[in-house]
Amino acid sequence: MQTVEQSKTETEKKAYEKPELIQLSEIHEKTDALLTSLFRAS
Repeated sequence: MQTVEQSKTETEKKAYEKPELIQLSEIHEKTDALLTSLFRAS
C-alpha cells in the first residue's frame, strides 16, 4: 500500500517538473485519434 502511495507522489512530482511532456503525450493521443477517425472515414 505504501509503495503505491509513493509511486503516486513520484509521478505527481514528475508531472509538475515536466508539464510539457504531459502536453506532448496528450497532443499525441489526440492526433492518434484524429488519424484513426480519418482512416475509418476514407
